[in-house]
Amino acid sequence: MGEQELFRARSRAAVTMFFIFFSLIALRALQLAVISRERFLRAGEKIALKRGLLAARRGRIMDKNKVPLVWSERHFELWTTLSPGADLTQNQRRTLQKIFPAETLPILPGNAAPLRFRLTEKEIEQIEPLIRRGFPLKIRSKTTRVTVDSPKVRTLAGVVRNGSGVSGWERQYDFRLRGRDGAYQVMLDRRRKWIDATWKMTRPPVAGEDVVLPIELEHAEETAKK
Repeated sequence: MGEQELFRARSRAAVTMFFIFFSLIALRALQLAVISRERFLRAGEKIALKRGLLAARRGRIMDKNKVPLVWSERHFELWTTLSPGADLTQNQRRTLQKIFPAETLPILPGNAAPLRFRLTEKEIEQIEPLIRRGFPLKIRSKTTRVTVDSPKVRTLAGVVRNGSGVSGWERQYDFRLRGRDGAYQVMLDRRRKWIDATWKMTRPPVAGEDVVLPIELEHAEETAKK
């Protein structure tokens, strides 16, 4: 075989290897872009996408004159995101002490109880920038069930546990009172914090119905005494 034929053979081999290599790259790109795209997207969403529920407002219980006997009140609590046994830094404590000058923050707060139970609007406005700066804090919304100032009516009203009535009127009319929770989704950054611009409500909550009892408040109290 002459040098010219050898050169041609090597050229053909090089071209063949190039096309094989190029084809492998193209097939891999096709797999990532089309065949495995949904699988990779689902895996990425599990890492970066958070889904949650939006609690529905529970309906009120009123007497026949539309006097509220039982209703819901919403308030906000301040919690730490620290693991058990961890503590706030001195700088973080000094900053929070300026917001709550009359409060004594717990030592090694962990995350078993809130740092503050009922935040005011002004306090929330001061805390939100701290959370964005990386302070180990979070604000939780909490709804409590309130009964008119009558121990007897409170007994008849019953108890709500985990969003469902378990006794009294709360249990009797639970299907009408509870409503339907909504849903949301939001993307998380590398620190597992919400990216506000990505928050989206995927299902709006439906408030529960108000229930009007066929009795007056005074009659309810008399009934409870019997």
